[in-house]
Amino acid sequence: MGNEDCPDAAAPLCEPDSGECVSCSAVADGDGACAQLDPATPLCVGDRCVACTADDPLVCDQQLLVCDDDTHACVPCGEHEECGSGACELALGRCFPTDFVVTVDGDGGAMADYMSIAAAVDAVDDGQHGVIVVHELDMAAPYALGVQVTGGKTIALLAAPGEAPIIQGTGGNPGLRVEGAGTSVYVDGLSIAGNTGGLGLAVDGASAWVDRSRIVQNSGGGILAQNGAELTLRNCFVVLNGGQFVDTRGLTASNAIIRLAYTTVAANDGTGATGPISIACDAGTTGEVRNSIVASGTDTIDCTGLVFDSNVVDTAGLSGSNNDVLAFDPGWFPGIAMSDFHVAAGPPFAEVAQWNDGDPLTDIDGDARPTNDGDPDYAGADVP
Repeated sequence: MGNEDCPDAAAPLCEPDSGECVSCSAVADGDGACAQLDPATPLCVGDRCVACTADDPLVCDQQLLVCDDDTHACVPCGEHEECGSGACELALGRCFPTDFVVTVDGDGGAMADYMSIAAAVDAVDDGQHGVIVVHELDMAAPYALGVQVTGGKTIALLAAPGEAPIIQGTGGNPGLRVEGAGTSVYVDGLSIAGNTGGLGLAVDGASAWVDRSRIVQNSGGGILAQNGAELTLRNCFVVLNGGQFVDTRGLTASNAIIRLAYTTVAANDGTGATGPISIACDAGTTGEVRNSIVASGTDTIDCTGLVFDSNVVDTAGLSGSNNDVLAFDPGWFPGIAMSDFHVAAGPPFAEVAQWNDGDPLTDIDGDARPTNDGDPDYAGADVP
């Protein structure tokens, strides 16, 4: 008699001395017996063979998944911090591999692997993954000249804990340019700011997922997504981009998929010559805007392919539901004179948003959001 003669999942093992079918806890080497029965569930916890524990996530690590310590099953990642590499491919629920995890410190920190973000990106082979942890520069100086990611690379650009690094483009060179099919970038905790002649972020036929970041004061506009690009923004400030005398806006999209959640798109500027100054899209653009603030005046949104739900917006008649339509008011942001777009407690943003399972657990500063499906929440990137 052997394990094949024990069909009951609660007692899948044949105890060699008694010949009885038992659980893994009833044999001398429960882990070994589980591993022999099924290599995908090599650990004995209680009376069950399981995939993992918090102390032994090896099976999950091998699949680039994370261990749910309640169910002892391998599950997709949903936060960068869950992964051993420090980064999660959030669109896929898969951890980055651990074979290229480096730090950048332009001030020459002793533990830094590279002095520039561009050099670290260049060191990743085409088609491969890389995790790049970026330290802020002294005196809040920017990493100048911008960063370009191409070649089907999948890159995570993550701010070092407690730091706020800045990327700055120069002239026609955006702060961050992501190009080409198969190329993906995940950004968390960085600012893309201060380009006096061009865009903050350009996504061309590629994918960019941006969390807890700031796209601010780029005179050529905040973001351009085009040619099949996919753009996700969560808990971001996209503010003060463009200029009064140029044809610019916070977000321009052409044949792109756009997903905004808990993002503040406000006080962007432009002439409006080819479209409103907050968000302008062509007919080939689709996606959604949820739980956000989108306002730069009155009627500054033109994007028929986006569905707007549970936002504060300055434009009536948008597709979607539960949107509060209000003209932009600088008084919403007590620190606006210092380019600070945190909000005061209370109206008009309190209880406008609706938190759903899968939404971010925190705001741009790491302050907690609700965690029950359907709970009301603050619209925009900040919970005051």
